[in-house]
Amino acid sequence: MAQNYKIVICTFFLFFIMQSNAQKQGQSLIDSLLTELPKAKTEKQKAMLLNDLSNSYGQIDTKKAIQYGEIALSLAQKNGWKDVLSRSYNLLGMNNQRIKNYDSAIDYYLKALKINEDANNKKNVASLTSILGSLYYSKKDNSNALDYYLRATNYNEEIGNKKALLVLYSNLGNVYNDMSNVPKALEYLLKSYDLNEAAGNQQALATLSTNIAAIYKSQNNPKAIDYYLKSLSINESLNNAKGQALNANSIGSLYFAKENYSKALEFYSKSQTAYEQIGNKEGIARNIGNIGITYLEMAQDPKNTSNRQQSLQQAIDKLDTAVAQLNAIGSNEASQQFSKSLTFAKSITAGDIPTKTSSKSVKRDTVYIRDDKSKEYSQAQANLKSEYTRKQDSIRLESRNNELNLRKEMDLKQLEYLYDKKKSLAKTDEERQLLQLEEQTKRKQIEDDYKTLINAVKTEQQLAEAKQEKKNSIALAEIQRQKNIRNVTSVFAVLILLMAFLVYRNLRNQKKSYKIISEANRTIIIEKQRSDELLLNILPYEIAEELKVSGKSQARFYNEVSVLFTDFVDFTQTSEKLKPEELVAELHECFSAFDEIIGRNGLEKIKTIGDSYMAVCGLPEPSSDHAQKTVQAAIEIRDFINERKKHEKVFEIRLGINSGQVVAGIVGVKKFAYDIWGDAVNTASRMESSGESGKVNISQSTHELVKNDFLCVYRGKVSAKNKGEIDMYFVENKI
Repeated sequence: MAQNYKIVICTFFLFFIMQSNAQKQGQSLIDSLLTELPKAKTEKQKAMLLNDLSNSYGQIDTKKAIQYGEIALSLAQKNGWKDVLSRSYNLLGMNNQRIKNYDSAIDYYLKALKINEDANNKKNVASLTSILGSLYYSKKDNSNALDYYLRATNYNEEIGNKKALLVLYSNLGNVYNDMSNVPKALEYLLKSYDLNEAAGNQQALATLSTNIAAIYKSQNNPKAIDYYLKSLSINESLNNAKGQALNANSIGSLYFAKENYSKALEFYSKSQTAYEQIGNKEGIARNIGNIGITYLEMAQDPKNTSNRQQSLQQAIDKLDTAVAQLNAIGSNEASQQFSKSLTFAKSITAGDIPTKTSSKSVKRDTVYIRDDKSKEYSQAQANLKSEYTRKQDSIRLESRNNELNLRKEMDLKQLEYLYDKKKSLAKTDEERQLLQLEEQTKRKQIEDDYKTLINAVKTEQQLAEAKQEKKNSIALAEIQRQKNIRNVTSVFAVLILLMAFLVYRNLRNQKKSYKIISEANRTIIIEKQRSDELLLNILPYEIAEELKVSGKSQARFYNEVSVLFTDFVDFTQTSEKLKPEELVAELHECFSAFDEIIGRNGLEKIKTIGDSYMAVCGLPEPSSDHAQKTVQAAIEIRDFINERKKHEKVFEIRLGINSGQVVAGIVGVKKFAYDIWGDAVNTASRMESSGESGKVNISQSTHELVKNDFLCVYRGKVSAKNKGEIDMYFVENKI
């Protein structure tokens, strides 16, 4: 009658909450972060901003959130920043969880957990184990869910986080309940109940009371009603009509099972009223149906000696209403359930109402007959059962025949009464004669209909007897066949068990071998990735691929490239004033920024020599705008150094560019390097050494390529070492 409801508390904790951006929300925060991203001074700052973008996009565009998180993760892995790695894994887990990609989410959370366990960060470990427990619970993996919930509980008990324990105890109770460990389920649900009661969390108490009551109900424990009543009282104080409806319905079903029908009616009515408040049509109809079934039980109750007929009529009225309402909203399954009770209620209106005692007696006999089977039947048992079945069928069909005759007489009397009334109201003899003819016609129709039904019953009885005889002969043959099969089956069972054991042992060995091979392959793949990454840090991609395929790389001639040189002014004097570690840190900061700038503008870094930095554009892949890209990169490097000078005492820089022809290739066999040669390289070097601090100095050949794109100032002919006088230009800005 009443439905069983299970309310699951499953809360995912989030951690690493952003403090600096706590007041910014939504798109405005994203716009701010996107503005700051190009200004990041270091790769770590860039990775942190990317993580902030991943977090901010989480509830707006999960796909972008994951993309930014993966970029941040890549930078963190490359540089080994544990704090950034932990946050990246956590955000990727959270965003994959949002799109219900639970396997990926679990993988990322486990990696975050490992980092925090190594760092002995108990607070984060507590949160992550709780999240993992909830994810495994969502996947219906109760074993892992239980493991991580218990770990989370231990950590939170250790650090005294009662707020987390409120939820964890409840979650553990639900997991144990799903695993049919009722004592443990009740232990943790009651722990959660006590903590929530102390904290005054009324809504949580209502939910927990319902869960505890449901467990007690499954155990037929009388405490179920007590906890449902507690939940109902709290939901009433919170004006939670849905909770009231569910609780009252459950209480009504418990009182119904106890045959306390007056209480059952009281709470079913309360449930109906609550459903009416929230406009739940199916809930209303179901409770009306439950009330109808309760009245039907009252009508059959032997203790009800005064108003059984009245209870039966109330049952029919309520069930009729429930079926009509359920059909109207398309709830066919529930409608069919109540329709069976309605049909039964209507079938007993014409005669005496059967009591539940006789009904139960019949059920007990039926169960006894159905269950009275032994492994081997004798001929006497088969004959006895056949005779008993024939008698039962005969009694049933005879009863059906009598019922049809009784209904025919009642229909004829009702017809006679109806037409007597009509004839008494007729004004003329002609009307009375017409009514008489109409009555005779309908009387004949009723008699013919019932005659057909009675003949059908007789035919059914004859068919049933013939069918039973056939069943008896088949049953005897089946008994003998089963004896023969049993012996053969025993032999085959032993053989199958032996084969199953051999197959299992073979599969287990294959699984072990596969695991060993998989681990070896995985190690090879990881090491290959590492070697590839190391090679790409030394050589351009195309050259690295050529080297991997053929074991060598051919030198190549490039007709049009632009070469960039930078050099710090007075480096020797300045470096003498710095500690060695300060000097290396300053160079690393600057050259890391140069790497990012040239990479963004499509240049290829060639090498650094001391404080000099060399790059080229137009190789190994040709580029028609190589000069423009190189000048743009030089301007950005110049601006970067000028901006740093505002806040820190740093080096001054000279920059020189020349465009022309070069030869490029790998030199050496140990610690080999990719390098370029040619007059264009030497001239580019002279452009740098002949320039001025904070200026980008370019040659005539470069000027011819960029003069329409950049504002350049002609310096005249300037003497350069081993080159004589050369036309030179300072680049100011882009036009």
